[in-house]
Amino acid sequence: MGTPSYNLMAAVAVVLICITIPLVMLQRRLMRTANRFVTMKGKASQARALPLGKWRWVAGGVIAFWLTVTIGVPLLGVVLRAFISNWGVGVSLWDELSLNTFRTIWAQPNLLRAIVNSMAIGVIGGALAVVCYLFVGIAMHRKPDNTTRFLDYSVLVPRAVPGLLAGLAFLWVFLFLPMWLDNSLKSGWLSGFAWTDWMRENVIVWLRSLRSTIFSVWLAYTVVWMAYGLRLISSTLLQVGPELEEAARSTGATRGQITRHVTIPLSRYGLIGSWLLMFLILSANIQPVCTCFHPARRPSARCWFPSGPRVPSISWRRSLSLTSCWSW
Repeated sequence: MGTPSYNLMAAVAVVLICITIPLVMLQRRLMRTANRFVTMKGKASQARALPLGKWRWVAGGVIAFWLTVTIGVPLLGVVLRAFISNWGVGVSLWDELSLNTFRTIWAQPNLLRAIVNSMAIGVIGGALAVVCYLFVGIAMHRKPDNTTRFLDYSVLVPRAVPGLLAGLAFLWVFLFLPMWLDNSLKSGWLSGFAWTDWMRENVIVWLRSLRSTIFSVWLAYTVVWMAYGLRLISSTLLQVGPELEEAARSTGATRGQITRHVTIPLSRYGLIGSWLLMFLILSANIQPVCTCFHPARRPSARCWFPSGPRVPSISWRRSLSLTSCWSW
C-alpha cells in the first residue's frame, strides 16, 4: 500500500476549506431575510393547505413511489439480510431464513459490546451533542456579532475536511498534547511551578488514557458533525419569532429565564428531531473515529471488519436504528 501521504491529504483539506468559505458567505447573504421562515409569532396564524385538485392523486402516487424506493426497499433488504446467512445467485431465501445470525451475535461478547457502545454514543452522546449545539446556536442566532460570525465560519472547517483526516487530527491531539505538556512540565517553561509533579502524576496520565475511552469517540463525532448539528438547531430556532422573547424580556425575565421558559419549550419538537438525526449519524459513521478505536470501545460500525467470524451484525443494528426512526 505504501506510506500514507498525510501532507497531500492536508493540502486537499486546505483547498476544500478555501472553497467552503465563499459558499458560507453566500449562505449568510441569502439568509439575511430568514425572518420569513418564522412560524411561531406573537400573533397566531393558520397555515393554509395548498389545493392540488385533481393532481392530488398524482402527487400522492409520486410520494408513495419515492418512499417505497428510498425507504421501503432498503429497509426490507436490511431486515431480510439480518435473517439470512448466505446470499447470492441460486440461493433459496426460504431455506436460508433462520435466527443463526442473532445466536452468533449473542455468542460473541465483542459484538454485543460494539452494539452497546453504538447505542450509548447515539442516544447519550447524541443528546449531549444537541445540548452543546443548542447553546452555540442560541448565541449565534440571538447575537449576530463578529464573534458569532467567525464561529459560523469556523464550525464548517471539520466537516470540510475528509473524515479520515479529521480522525487523524484527533489522534495527534490525544497523542502529542499529553507529550508536549509532559515535556513542558518536566524541563520546559512550566517546570518552575510548585504543582508540576502533581500535574505529571495525575493530569498527564488522565489525558493519555482518554484516547482509549468512549469520550474520545464522542468528542470526535461531536466536533466533526458540529456544522450539520448547528444547521439543524438554527433551522429550529428560526421558526421562533423574536417578539416572543422581547415580550418576556419586557416583563423582567432574564436571558436564562427566556431561554428556559420560552425558546427551548417552543423548539422542543425540533430539538427532538435533531437528536434523532444525530443519533443516526453518531451510531453509524465510522471515518472520524477509526483512529481512536480500542478493543473495548469500538462501535458496531467497526463490525464490517471484525477480527472473528463474519456475521451481518450491522444489518441487525441498522434494523434497530431504522425501526426507532419509524417509531418517532
